[in-house]
Amino acid sequence: GINAEYGGGRIIPLQDPLGSMTALDSRNNPYQLVVSLGSGSTISTGSLYIDDGDDLTSLDQRKYLDVYFSCTSNGSAYKLASSILTSGYQTSAFANEIRVLGVEKSISSVLVNGQSTSSFQWDPTLSVLTISNQRLLLSSPFTVIWS
Repeated sequence: GINAEYGGGRIIPLQDPLGSMTALDSRNNPYQLVVSLGSGSTISTGSLYIDDGDDLTSLDQRKYLDVYFSCTSNGSAYKLASSILTSGYQTSAFANEIRVLGVEKSISSVLVNGQSTSSFQWDPTLSVLTISNQRLLLSSPFTVIWS
């Protein structure tokens, strides 16, 4: 694997090519959101742009999906939320995993769109929270809360 350092305050969507030979092939592969916690009340932000990859007029005609991610904290809990800024491209793209870097306190609860999930693991040595098996559609707003 490739080692990468993420600056605090970033949310980075990653997509594993999973053996795909072309960008078109990889379009249906799941995304992973890497949240690198920063400081302050809005701890981390990021965005994702998806279009069909072929149409040269996508930007001018707003035929794309533009998603904004933010992570905030009230001191005891953290909230990752997505919002759709532009929804001109229909896609079934989804995030299957969220990795939160810099989680130094034990996590006992994770809520995904208000529903409790047990599909999470906290690694105290690496300070990483991994929330897996979620299938969060990127074309719909979602929230993930952990404490």
